[in-house]
Formats: sequence, structure tokens, C-alpha cells
Amino acid sequence: MISDATIVLSQIKNNWEILFDGKDLDKWQTNSGKEVRSDSWEVKEGVLSLKPNDKGKGTGRDINTKEKYENFELILSFKLTNRANTGVKYLVNPLKDKKGNQMMVGIEYQLIDDIDYPAPAEYKTPEGLTGAVYSFYPTNKKKKFAVYDWNTIKIVKKNRHIEHWLNGKKIVSYEIGSPDYLEKLAKNKFNQYSDLANVNSGCISLQDHGDLVYFKDIKIRRLKY
Repeated sequence: MISDATIVLSQIKNNWEILFDGKDLDKWQTNSGKEVRSDSWEVKEGVLSLKPNDKGKGTGRDINTKEKYENFELILSFKLTNRANTGVKYLVNPLKDKKGNQMMVGIEYQLIDDIDYPAPAEYKTPEGLTGAVYSFYPTNKKKKFAVYDWNTIKIVKKNRHIEHWLNGKKIVSYEIGSPDYLEKLAKNKFNQYSDLANVNSGCISLQDHGDLVYFKDIKIRRLKY
């Protein structure tokens, strides 16, 4: 049997940076740059989750990596609960809207209960289903996944080229700044953030949408292009 220490050493040799080691959130911070509170995000038995209240809902806020990444490969595992909605954001930066208001904004790998969460099906928005580039691109055909099961995602950025993977299958690819991307940006709710037109680097963010979700095995490696 391969020991945990051997696995960690192997990841370091292959240029993997462990963003969550199952023990602490030292590589993460809040939107305001503060330490993540233990009463909002919970680390238990090697798993990270939004700490649930008495109704089973998360009570934290989005958390971001302390470092920014340009070209990278990000891998993590997630588990949803029934009707849960969350996401993994990348290229996250403090951006100003047209009125000068600033907030942390990036591009989102959508994670949602495709079956029981009502909005995507009700409003017929495939770009709101799991694996989609939220509000931009739907997935191609993907295998169904079950809530309460662990699933693995991969996000790859190579200059302007982005790929979304789910459980070993590539389900989305697109180009930041392409005519198609710019057309979609102009029509969706993020059009007030002009810097998204050619965003090139930023933080990784785990989204709190008020629902109970779980994450583990979060790692990233920088790519040279």
C-alpha cells in the first residue's frame, strides 16, 4: 500500500501544489483577505464543508486562494447534497462594475443538483447545469452524476484556452476573449465587469451559495506557456 507521505512527495515532484490537505485552510482567505473562520467552513476527517446550521445549510462566505494563478491545471473532488448549488470559480479578482462598486468576480465552473434544483430546468438554462461555464457555455454530453457521491473536476487554463472536465471526461472548452466569448459576455449578467473580456490570471474560489456541499483533494499545478 502506498503511504500518504509517498503520495504527497510524488505530487511535489510533479509540481502539484496542495491547496487543501485535509487539515487546514492556510492557503485560503475570505473576500476581504482575512483568515477563514472555523465557524463558517469546517474541516473534518479530511473533508472541507460549509459548516451547516440547524437546517443543514452552510453559513460561510466564498473563500479564495491567497495566491493568483495564470496557466494551471486544477483538480478537486466535490460532493453535493440534495438541491445544493455552488461552484468553483477561477481567474477571480476584485473588479469594479460600471458604477464603481467592487467585488470579487471570476469565471465559474458550475456545481449544482441537476435534477432537483429547480432553476436550470425551469428556465431552460443549460449553462446553469453542473460542469457549465456559468452564464456562458453549457456542457456537451456528460454522464449523469449523483448527489451524495464524490465526483472529480478538472479545470485547465492554457493562455486563452480553458477546459472543464468532469469525472475524467472533457465537457467544455472555450477561448477567453474570442468573438463568441465576448458576445456571450455582452449578453449575460457579468457584462458590467469589462475586465472579464480579457482576464488572464486570478485566484481560485469556492462558492458559498447557502447550501451544504463538500470538497476534498484540492490541488493545482502551474503550467508554462
